Amino acid sequence: MPRFRFTVRRAMVAVAITSLVLALIAWDLRLQRLSAEYRRTAARMGASEAACRAAEEHWCNSSRTDQLLAEAQVKAAAGFEPLGDVRFKTEALKSTAVKGREIADQKGKLADHFGTMRVKYQSAARYPWRSLAPDPPEPK
Repeated sequence: MPRFRFTVRRAMVAVAITSLVLALIAWDLRLQRLSAEYRRTAARMGASEAACRAAEEHWCNSSRTDQLLAEAQVKAAAGFEPLGDVRFKTEALKSTAVKGREIADQKGKLADHFGTMRVKYQSAARYPWRSLAPDPPEPK
């Protein structure tokens, strides 16, 4: 049986292979950590999107209700001379309905933003070796 000779060349090859294996393991661990971080961020963005969609629906319904109440008050007072209090309440309801619609639009834009961010981070979690573009600013 031939005797194994331990030479400097073979030691250098063994060190190179070992360092390559260790570097691949470290790279894999880093990518796993990044992927987990991106998944958590995507989940947070999804929760924010859902909350904004719920708020948007709430404000749409509230706005619609205020508008219907204002229209009902106008119809109820159609044959009568409207009192100042009824006219004030009707205008206040219309104003509240408009503000509610504006808030609903803002929540919708914010939900779209969070939805875009969720998709971005889901993709980043799937492909963590790709670089990420900076996050766009939230809509006002």
